Amino acid sequence: MYASLERSLGPSAHIEQNSIHVLLTTHREQPYDTACARTLGLDPRQMRFIGVKSAPHFRAGFEPWAGAIYVVSEPSVHDLRNLTFRRLKRQLYSFPEANRW
Repeated sequence: MYASLERSLGPSAHIEQNSIHVLLTTHREQPYDTACARTLGLDPRQMRFIGVKSAPHFRAGFEPWAGAIYVVSEPSVHDLRNLTFRRLKRQLYSFPEANRW
């Protein structure tokens, strides 16, 4: 997907602790393939587990070689039906459904 696309992620960092690698970028970008990791010296194909925060766009670059893909969803402002607000002191702007307290 988007072969030969050139993008800048801005200043980026690779941090590692206890064999867990985290890539941090300044600019938001979908990980269409493994290029974002490879530019920081990592080869995701050599890793046992990979967590990608992405919409389905990652599938084009990861699915052909991934052993399995597990889609995980969390409560968030993108789907207010699954987000419970507690102890709100005021109405949240632009979230009319939030007035459930």
